[in-house]
Amino acid sequence: MTRKAHRQGGFVLVAVLWMSALLIAFLALISQNARTNAGVAMAITANRVDDLAIQSAIAMIRKGLIDWKKLGGEFDIGAAREAILNQPEWPQGLDFAIIPNRSKFNLKTLSLADVRSILEHRENVDPGDIDGLLQAFTDWVDADDNEMPQGAERSYYEELGMNNMPANIFFKVPTELLYVRGFDEAFNDIDVDGVFTVYGNHKGVDFGSASRKTLLLIPGMTEAAVELILESRKTIDLSKKSELALLLDAAVFIEVQPWIADDLEDFIYTIAVFPKSPYPPEYAYQEDVEFDPFWIGAETLNVKPLARFGDY
Repeated sequence: MTRKAHRQGGFVLVAVLWMSALLIAFLALISQNARTNAGVAMAITANRVDDLAIQSAIAMIRKGLIDWKKLGGEFDIGAAREAILNQPEWPQGLDFAIIPNRSKFNLKTLSLADVRSILEHRENVDPGDIDGLLQAFTDWVDADDNEMPQGAERSYYEELGMNNMPANIFFKVPTELLYVRGFDEAFNDIDVDGVFTVYGNHKGVDFGSASRKTLLLIPGMTEAAVELILESRKTIDLSKKSELALLLDAAVFIEVQPWIADDLEDFIYTIAVFPKSPYPPEYAYQEDVEFDPFWIGAETLNVKPLARFGDY
């Protein structure tokens, strides 16, 4: 074969490889566009007008909170909410709530002693069952499959038809707590998503924003004290320990003091969107959102399209 023939053969090979690369890239582009267009078409077909309105509302709330924070001063959620609702672009017929993460018990920072105190404060929990509940709790989150004397490991859940349980890692979402043996009965009247969180690192509860159900779970708290807190925080900042000390009876304050949220700053909020109504909503579209420390952007941690709203 001559040198010219070799050269022509080389050109042909390069041309073939180049065309193959272009073809692969082109097919990939077509495939990507097809998936994108199909995804958009499916979204437009599947979503109703109110679903699109909810997404618009969520975007406005996130941007509104960032803009409000840029104004400086204390973060007044009530004032920020009114400013967002008064925007002309706000979707008609919708309302929303902003729930600080610190208004909930943090499962990550609760010790077993804390869990025991909460269970002991529950009237529907038999004191004789508490040790077993705590051992089942421990078996669920520890890394091994060794069952404690009164606990529950994989064999127990398999007999109930619950395969691949427990996860043997810490809770990913609060509702996972209800799968732990006995906890569905212990919290049968509680929206666990509304009173517990798995995000952040705070300890204690913010009395200035916690729901009625959350406040009632606090060891030492009484019905009368909860009513006093709910009424007083309309005009007083009860996120401050000094204000709580002045408001509550001394005996009650001593008991609940360990449960008052620490001063650790938290940038996580639950945003709940629901139809506007004179009555409190039972369910809402909810997103757990974490804003960055500089309030430039936000990350969605969890989406709950239809979740119990609690009694905020």
